[in-house]
Amino acid sequence: MNCPHCNAESRVLETRQGSFYTLARRRECEFCLKRFTTVEIHQPVFCTAKPRAKAYAKTVEQRAALVARDIELARRSHEGWQKLAKEFNLERSSVFYGARRGRKYIKEQRATA
Repeated sequence: MNCPHCNAESRVLETRQGSFYTLARRRECEFCLKRFTTVEIHQPVFCTAKPRAKAYAKTVEQRAALVARDIELARRSHEGWQKLAKEFNLERSSVFYGARRGRKYIKEQRATA
């Protein structure tokens, strides 16, 4: 984790178990030697239908991979569709469609930032 004061790396001095799935970590910056506390909140996952949950997790991972691929296509679209189609094993229309979707995701990320 980076220091909020100087943005350098920090190290963990101590970890305490908090209430309601929280961890409090006391950290010290390696550069400016200032100390600060971070709180991590872990949410428990309750699942009654494990096979469905595994299938859903796999679907979410596949969608995330497609979004990452589309963003990469949008960023590298200046290289030409032939090179990208060969590298990602896609057809021409899929390259253009993926790049268009990737540009949409990039715009959304900039709007929320």
